[in-house]
Amino acid sequence: MENTFWTASGASSLAALVTTIGIYVIRYFDRWGRENTTYFISFAAGVLISVSFLRIIPTAFSMNTKASIYLFTVYIS
Repeated sequence: MENTFWTASGASSLAALVTTIGIYVIRYFDRWGRENTTYFISFAAGVLISVSFLRIIPTAFSMNTKASIYLFTVYIS
């Protein structure tokens, strides 16, 4: 239990640091940030979709033996 706490605390602190640096960079380079807002939003959306699929795929494989066939059928289509 103690190890889990320190892992979560470290990950949260790292996320807070990265977010703070990101906010500082965007505020300091205001024009650059505005010009590239579309890329930032696209990247964030891609990360959210990728993480969702990476979380769902192993669960699907454990629930159904034909899940890999369905996954590759959708992927190829």
